[in-house]
Amino acid sequence: MAALLRMVANTYDGQTMTNVQAIIGRALSDRAFCEQLISNPEATLQANGIEPTPEMVDALKGLDADSVQKLAAAFGKESVAG
Repeated sequence: MAALLRMVANTYDGQTMTNVQAIIGRALSDRAFCEQLISNPEATLQANGIEPTPEMVDALKGLDADSVQKLAAAFGKESVAG
């Protein structure tokens, strides 16, 4: 996920980066959306106003919903502990 954010930061302008961050935040909190994003990243990103690069599509296809949910849980624990 961190590699995906770095790739996006190097590819898109500030507004698109904000949109991508919102989509990633939604994927962390909404499992159904996460599964949709992973299974059909190109269409899901386009439906949310982002024209994905082939590298972004490949990176998303390489994820799995369980790993994303574990990451979300880790963020939740960190923010509670912080």
